[in-house]
Amino acid sequence: MRSSPIALSAVAATLALAVLAPWPANGQARAADVRVAWGYNYGLDDTPPHGLVGGLSATVPVTDHLRVGGEVQKVNQFGPYNDYQSRALLARALVEYELLPGRRINPYWMVGAGPTQYRTRYPVGYVYDEALGDYIPTDAFEWDVQHRFHFTGGIGLRAYVSDHVFVNPELRFGVLPLVQGTVALGVSF
Repeated sequence: MRSSPIALSAVAATLALAVLAPWPANGQARAADVRVAWGYNYGLDDTPPHGLVGGLSATVPVTDHLRVGGEVQKVNQFGPYNDYQSRALLARALVEYELLPGRRINPYWMVGAGPTQYRTRYPVGYVYDEALGDYIPTDAFEWDVQHRFHFTGGIGLRAYVSDHVFVNPELRFGVLPLVQGTVALGVSF
């Protein structure tokens, strides 16, 4: 009987959670933190851009379970032949509810809301390229700028690898609509 690498990874992750979850993170549940995140943004109706996302965030504890903070993220997307390019700048106020505060492995729920600026660059015209046998965009571009307000919610996991350093994967869903997955490296102090 052969075991797949995915099944073995799932078993290893479950064992790691079972072993590490009961251990306290030396009081880090009551500390402020700063995170640098990277991941992927997927717009379900092509309104928000699909593309790589990067950002910074910070949260501070309000109670044992509740944290508040904010974040700024940037999303970049490039189209075929670089004929369009979308950028989004997102700013959010965050509220996180920690399920296991003070533990090395701490899952949480989060909600966020804030303004978004979308910028899309698109070609003004196309020319026929005989070598390609197809139309390609000209060098003339215009920008379309939109401003919106958005809401997101999701789940995350704060996993301390030392007393002050943690890894933080998150999965979010938004009303634009979008799905966003990120992994952050954070420091609590």
